Amino acid sequence: MISNFFIDRPIFAAVVSVFLTIAGALALITLPIAQYPPVAPPTVQVSVVYPGASAQVVADTIAAPIEQQVNGVENMLFMSSTCDNTGLYNLTVTFALNTDLNTALVAVQNRVNLAVPQLPKQVQKQGLMIKKKAPQILLSINFTSADGRYDDIFLSNYATIHVKDEVFRLEGVGDITMMGQRDYAIRAWLDPQKLTSLGLSSNDVVNAIQQQNAPLAAGRLGQAPSSESTETQYPFSALGRLENPEQFGDIILKTVTASDKEPNTTPKFIKLKDVGRVELGALRYDMSATVDGLPSVALAIFQLPGTNALDVAANIKKKMLQLAKNFPPGMEYSIVYDTTPFISESIAEVFKTLRDAIVLVGIVVLVFLQSWRATLIPLIAVPVAIVGTFAVMALLGYSINNISLFGLVLAIGIVVDDAIVVVENVERWLHKGATPREAARNAMKEVTGPVIAVALVLCAVFIPCTFISGITGQFFKQFAVTISVSTVLSAINSLTLSPALAAILLKPPGTKKDPLQFLLDLFLGWFFWIFEKTFGIGTNVYGWMVTKCLRYCFLVLAFYLFIVFATVGLFAKIPKGFVPNQDQGWLLMNVLLPDGASLQRSQELMAQIEKATLKVPGVAHTFTTSGFSFLYNAFASNNASMFVTLDPFNERKSKELSATALSFKINETIKQFNREAKVQVLPTPAVPGIGIAGGFQLMVEDRGDLGAASLEKETQKLVDQRSSIAGMYALFTLYQAQTPQLFADIDREKVNALQVKIQDVNNAMNSLIGSIFINNFNAFGRFWQVTVMAEPEFRDKPESLALINVANTNGKMVPLGTIVNFSNTNGPNMVIRYNLYPASQIIGINLPWILSSADAVTKMNEKSLEVLSPSMKTEWTGLSFLQIMESQDLRNKLVFPLSVIFVFLVLSAQYESWGLPLAVILVVPVCIFSALVGTIVGRTGINLFTEIGLVVLVGLCSKNSILIIEFAKQLHDEGKSVTDATVEACKLRLRPILMTSFAFILGVVPLVIAEGAGSEMRQALGVAVFSGMLGVTIMGILFTPVFFYVIESIGNLPLFKTKTAKAINKGATKFISISTMGLLTKLRKKNLNKGGAE
Repeated sequence: MISNFFIDRPIFAAVVSVFLTIAGALALITLPIAQYPPVAPPTVQVSVVYPGASAQVVADTIAAPIEQQVNGVENMLFMSSTCDNTGLYNLTVTFALNTDLNTALVAVQNRVNLAVPQLPKQVQKQGLMIKKKAPQILLSINFTSADGRYDDIFLSNYATIHVKDEVFRLEGVGDITMMGQRDYAIRAWLDPQKLTSLGLSSNDVVNAIQQQNAPLAAGRLGQAPSSESTETQYPFSALGRLENPEQFGDIILKTVTASDKEPNTTPKFIKLKDVGRVELGALRYDMSATVDGLPSVALAIFQLPGTNALDVAANIKKKMLQLAKNFPPGMEYSIVYDTTPFISESIAEVFKTLRDAIVLVGIVVLVFLQSWRATLIPLIAVPVAIVGTFAVMALLGYSINNISLFGLVLAIGIVVDDAIVVVENVERWLHKGATPREAARNAMKEVTGPVIAVALVLCAVFIPCTFISGITGQFFKQFAVTISVSTVLSAINSLTLSPALAAILLKPPGTKKDPLQFLLDLFLGWFFWIFEKTFGIGTNVYGWMVTKCLRYCFLVLAFYLFIVFATVGLFAKIPKGFVPNQDQGWLLMNVLLPDGASLQRSQELMAQIEKATLKVPGVAHTFTTSGFSFLYNAFASNNASMFVTLDPFNERKSKELSATALSFKINETIKQFNREAKVQVLPTPAVPGIGIAGGFQLMVEDRGDLGAASLEKETQKLVDQRSSIAGMYALFTLYQAQTPQLFADIDREKVNALQVKIQDVNNAMNSLIGSIFINNFNAFGRFWQVTVMAEPEFRDKPESLALINVANTNGKMVPLGTIVNFSNTNGPNMVIRYNLYPASQIIGINLPWILSSADAVTKMNEKSLEVLSPSMKTEWTGLSFLQIMESQDLRNKLVFPLSVIFVFLVLSAQYESWGLPLAVILVVPVCIFSALVGTIVGRTGINLFTEIGLVVLVGLCSKNSILIIEFAKQLHDEGKSVTDATVEACKLRLRPILMTSFAFILGVVPLVIAEGAGSEMRQALGVAVFSGMLGVTIMGILFTPVFFYVIESIGNLPLFKTKTAKAINKGATKFISISTMGLLTKLRKKNLNKGGAE
């Protein structure tokens, strides 16, 4: 026996454990820290700008050709895009989990290249941006000037020139978007009346700038081959690209030469400054930002997918401390929006839970064993198994995250169990008069089987988890590996170090007490005496109860059937979710003003809302953008967003200051503004990297090409169903199709009659109204854009457009009003497309304790079928899409039954019996019933963490049954009757069962009462496991002996001793083995066929 080897060589056993502990400690230092395992699907973003184009024009000329090519790219899950009225187009392609992001990027790039020749020439000239990008901002850096000495143009360009590039070079930074961006640009503000009076058009201005602001490459004087007398080379340099507004103002547009009447007149030059105003201004003015009410410019930093968020954020903050030393006086920066404190604090809270669990487990062990020596042995098992697990995690490339740490928290109660069983049995043999070494040998002879069986069962429970797909699989796999590895290490420790230490540390009864034990008995002896007396009485009562249960086993079995049916009913009734929403320390507010509202109006309203929000207790900072929607990643003058940063978690311990409670308070505070705008406060996304806000997202698609107005009407019909869905807190859409617009109807007959080119008409409107990009200039070591646009007074009213002129082929000026009819119309403020179709987005927030996310999906599907027209269809996106996809995967549905089957098979192999394992497995419904009752009381519902807890419970409840059945079987084989063997085994194993069970139960108490960052997921897991284990401990110690008694009694009947029965048993063995392996092979093939998609 392996344990005898280590009992005789305790130093060898210690070396093995020390080696495991050191390896784990070294790995712990190097392991990355993250909130979750990699669960966010990879995304690739395509960005295009078509200056001056409306949202519909962008959709028709850019979105349609690009998306037709990108559609169906390998491993794509879905794609969504937005086109806004600033000419911006953003396409996000979402891929299946575990798709290689670099491969996906190349695939999208190749598809987009096929569409480039079909795009407008100006778009081709400016280029397209294709990049890997996480959808959620990691953190934002806000730049302000508290004393007002610097305007937003200075702040923006200082950040661009001196900060942005420095931060972009840091490892893990995927993208940086500037909020309130004011990039330098040469702005030529033209006066259409002056142009007309001088016989010029905007096209003449554009052509002049293109010709006179061009780089000059003249070569070198004396360049080889040259004459033999050439001794020097002179590189040519000349003023090619212009550098400042003064030089641009001197661009010559037209030369007025001498006439016949005045032959001696000097030629007159008409310059750009004669027809307009040239300045070094900003490229865009359609968005602004503030932080805590102060004008600001912000760098929104996106993490590169697959990198460590905490490391990236730490490097950024370190770099900013260095860069801030060179800021000009009066310029400051702050980081008010940061997602990483939640990650670090939630991890810290789990480590605290780990610490508290160890203390509570130690107390339980001390109370039961009443000896510091006996208590020390199980506690030594904790660092060996827990710390040693980190070494395996490092080898597998895992990170320290909430899921892996949850596995270790639950493992604490498991790893001490094996050592407790060893120590308790050694103590029992010592009381029989054996020497410590003999007691260790005898004890290990009895418990080696149960220790190995428990380890195999707990590992077998998680084998099916390796076949789970998607986000669920990522959660289950890391949890399964950590708890399985720690269990295996615990079993190794219990077979090596624990018996070796028991042989050394434990002393027979009557041995002189050492000083520490003397003090322990002095202060706690009275408590130990009361406990032992009570426990002795309780053991006798328990034996009497077992006897009665065996006698009236049919009543017990009837009660068991009631529990089974009740479990099925509860499971169907309890709300089911996916990943619970969590208080991450911030909220997102979206503000939608009426159609056509100007940016100035949005800014004024947001200033009032920001001021009111900052007065709410629990709110620390606000970061606001006007003219931009974070929900859609698109510009719109009537849209605004606000990130509300809450006070640190240690200052918000009461429920009244939780994120959910504060969202209600903020909504109540700002409801006064609902007359002017639609204001919504949204929770954070449940899974970082999947969406910008919490809740669900449903896309309504116009598949019948009915138009934007019909789409808005149909969408509103579905939104109006909120009141008919109980538990639907909010249901809204930001889609607007009635934004006031002007329609330019070009009279093509007049255009031809007046010899005007339609292209010139388009160029004139584009350059004077829409701001056309001409070329570039250099300044501050960078290149910037040159644009032209009409002065504001010539483009703020429809009648002003008539003053614009366009030249015909003869050079004569033709007023735009004579060839273009302008009329008022309505259209969308942005065009949304989803999987090729024009679409709108509905955002919903459900109250999870009333309406689960799964039920919300069902209800919305039902309502969409009821109210939408046949040509309108709905599709889910974001986390809801992934939840639906995974719920339909057969592998995910089979994980729980397969876990039970695997436990059954392992025990069948262990005991070489089909009956005894059944006695173990039958207790599982009792455990699940207790867990479900706990979720009802705790209002946690059934979610991903609850399901993880239920799988763990399968192994844990089996463990207790094994301890009873193992000894009952031994006693029955020794000749005792089934009844006597069952009762004696129950009384004999009650102490280790209660000791190990309460060690585990108290070990998860910190999860149940968790508070602070990440408490929602800790409570979901803790409540399920705590209540399930408590229930199965109370009821399982009565059900298990009945199951063993009934099955063993049936097995002893003559009918089951015949050759026919043995043949049936053999056939059943083959059938179950072949069926199980066949199912696993099928699932494995399905996994491999999906390749990187899973």
